[in-house]
Amino acid sequence: MTRKITISQKSVEALPITGKQVDYWDSKLTGFGVRVSPGGTKSYFYTGRLDGRQVRCSIGKNQIFKAEAARRKALEYAGQLASGIDPRKKRAEGVSFGVLLEEYIDYCRRRGVVSTKQIENTLRRNIEKGYPSIWNKPVLSISDDDCMKVIRKLTSKEKLRTADRVRSYIKSAFTYAINSKSNTLASQSVQDIGVTVNPVAQMKKIVGSSNPKQNALSASELKTYFKHVSQLPEPTKSLMTLHLLTGGQRQSMLQRVLIDDIDMDAQVMTLYDRKGQRHKPEIHIVPLLDSAVECIKKITAGPYIFSCDGGITPVNTDYFNSNAKKIFEKMFPEDQMGKGKYSAGIIRSTVETRLLAKPYHVSSDILASLLSHGRGGVQQKHYQHYDFYDEKLQALHMLERMVNG
Repeated sequence: MTRKITISQKSVEALPITGKQVDYWDSKLTGFGVRVSPGGTKSYFYTGRLDGRQVRCSIGKNQIFKAEAARRKALEYAGQLASGIDPRKKRAEGVSFGVLLEEYIDYCRRRGVVSTKQIENTLRRNIEKGYPSIWNKPVLSISDDDCMKVIRKLTSKEKLRTADRVRSYIKSAFTYAINSKSNTLASQSVQDIGVTVNPVAQMKKIVGSSNPKQNALSASELKTYFKHVSQLPEPTKSLMTLHLLTGGQRQSMLQRVLIDDIDMDAQVMTLYDRKGQRHKPEIHIVPLLDSAVECIKKITAGPYIFSCDGGITPVNTDYFNSNAKKIFEKMFPEDQMGKGKYSAGIIRSTVETRLLAKPYHVSSDILASLLSHGRGGVQQKHYQHYDFYDEKLQALHMLERMVNG
């Protein structure tokens, strides 16, 4: 779709976001335009001819360039094209690393990546603010040493998880730029940079960053934990009970559950597993015990199930962790508190550990289906569609009997 307007700061800011990609052309300067993306990004560009071929030169986003500055740049590009100079090559030499990272953040936003805000906050806090000289350095000059400066600083502070996230985000940003010409969602400005090398392609995962929760409560400790949950005020009592009696599902999945995801007749809850780089979330069905259904009836009005204000807004991502921590501080002396026992994640690992062991002996396949573990291997991913509903329900009944003694 194309439209003609007189490009000014006021007219560009007033352009609507339609959910479609729309180009607006300036009525005064031929070839000068602004593109409004479905995600709301407004980017200036200039289109002209070089050696008989039409070329499109990115100028920059509206957040960086004011309309008149973008117009002056368009006139500059027009002069260069008339002289046989390709402005794209000249521009690429001066594009900063920060611009690439911002383009990557915008790309994640357009794709609907759930963790986009976390990606943006991590990159801005640790590179833009932590190392402005690296953020502003030309992206084509960025080396593995530059990236390691940021990562070493984080590892020296024992922020291993954050260090690995920075490594992963930088690697993905360069990969996005390298593959941009064959990516229909990639912006033209990223293609124009001409990135061909990923400086962190060979950088290994930071040792210790995963911090897998290998701790698990004993059966008696789990019963004690449930006793403390039962003494909490509403709606915290019902929310924490529901978290436990559905197996300790991931907080990020529970946070997004809506009333429409609950089938009271069939007594099932539908979750959407967006973990990893999935373009489409995997549907994850969790059976609901009678006691879980009663919890839902107590806490919800809508639209969110896991909510403290009657369903208007969902609980925050740390809700279960903070409440579990308070319970564990009552259960364990301070000198016995391991890092894992401060987190609600230990409930998830405890459910799996206890149900695997005797007297329950629930199979790992059933527990993988109950807890939405990643599917590995061709057989599981493409051919094994049985969802173990009856077996998952039976496992949850075992869990309920265990916590009730």
